[in-house]
Amino acid sequence: MAIYFNSFQPLCGAKKWKAIHLQYPDLPPFIDGSCRREPDFENDYPSISALCRGGKFVHRLKQNDIVAYWTVQNAYLDVRKNHYRLVAILRVMECFESHEIAAEWYSAKMQKLPSNCMIPEKNAPIVWGKTNQKPVLKWIENVDQWDAEYEKRKGKYGNFVACQPLYRELYNPQVMCSRDESRIR
Repeated sequence: MAIYFNSFQPLCGAKKWKAIHLQYPDLPPFIDGSCRREPDFENDYPSISALCRGGKFVHRLKQNDIVAYWTVQNAYLDVRKNHYRLVAILRVMECFESHEIAAEWYSAKMQKLPSNCMIPEKNAPIVWGKTNQKPVLKWIENVDQWDAEYEKRKGKYGNFVACQPLYRELYNPQVMCSRDESRIR
């Protein structure tokens, strides 16, 4: 068993978070902001794919490995000082060689497909208004372009992982500070 630590940019870190929250008040603030949530914490079995990190991470994961996710440093919600938030600790349950095999596993468990499981005819991307509207590639202007780039990555890096959540807090996760700072809360 190995333990990994990963950071991500939560939706509530987006400049447009207040407008997103007004339009979609039930949307958890501490989920990923892309059109294919990476990772996707919202499923009963959270998932990790290689859509964002390509060949740098997911292919190394094995059953029972632990992955802890925290936010990148920023001022989130009502805490105005830059900080991190511990959002999830996941245990790898199953590793799949492709999104298609993962989709079969989720379907057999009667689960909705995670947004990062790219099966176009069964699982459309998240609509633009529910994203951070900030794709990594600056030329992308809409969800179709964004999704097409992820489709290219899926073709090159198809690994997919289903997890068991050991800890998951998507609304108000624990604030974490660096060692030289006092507790914020």
